[in-house]
Amino acid sequence: MDYYEPDLNLVIEWDESYHDRQKEKDFKRETEIKKYLQCNFMRIKEKSFDYDKLKQNIKETCYERRNEIPK
Repeated sequence: MDYYEPDLNLVIEWDESYHDRQKEKDFKRETEIKKYLQCNFMRIKEKSFDYDKLKQNIKETCYERRNEIPK
């Protein structure tokens, strides 16, 4: 895992180009992490990184369930 934010219980995985060749391995690993931490999991593709989209995805994933979307 590349980053874990405990306050949001969020794992962020940065997918470089080599991840395209190991999708099955990544899926198994993601499943194990989610099961162990009971966390939200976000993959960010290096090729298509969009900071604004990332911020929106984090809000939707982590805050919407609590009806506390920050401004």
